[in-house]
Amino acid sequence: MAAGARLTSADPITSRRNPLVKRLRLLQRAEGRSQQGLLLLEGTHLLQEVLRLQLQPVELLATPLWWSRQAALAAALPPGCACQLVSEEVLGAIATTRHPDGVVLTLSQPAEASCGLEPDVQPCLVLALDGLQDPGNLGTLMRTALASGVGALWLADGADPFQP
Repeated sequence: MAAGARLTSADPITSRRNPLVKRLRLLQRAEGRSQQGLLLLEGTHLLQEVLRLQLQPVELLATPLWWSRQAALAAALPPGCACQLVSEEVLGAIATTRHPDGVVLTLSQPAEASCGLEPDVQPCLVLALDGLQDPGNLGTLMRTALASGVGALWLADGADPFQP
């Protein structure tokens, strides 16, 4: 396992009242994400994407079963990621999915990106959205924009793009 990506304790957290559990549950709401500057990601697939993009997870919480089955993925975690075992009940309390696959992680919220709007630079294709309320529609538009080569997404008011 990579240095720094070690379990903080061999004993899983089993209480939903644990301060770490309470703090991560707050990430289910926009105000909690804003206050902590973190996003809550759920599932092995999103962890694989985080690692593929060479992003730095802040914390990873996993069930003992997930940890034992995903030893290679756990070993690929970058140094500095705090890893903690939790019971399935505790993971279910943190996750927003009905049947979490055994892992959740936190990631720092991304900084706003520039779209090359400096002088003498060709502007990129921009999708501007205002007042879009349905998070499902927002997700569909974001995926379509990515597939269509849109270089920037501008969101005014509406659905939170970082909600679960």
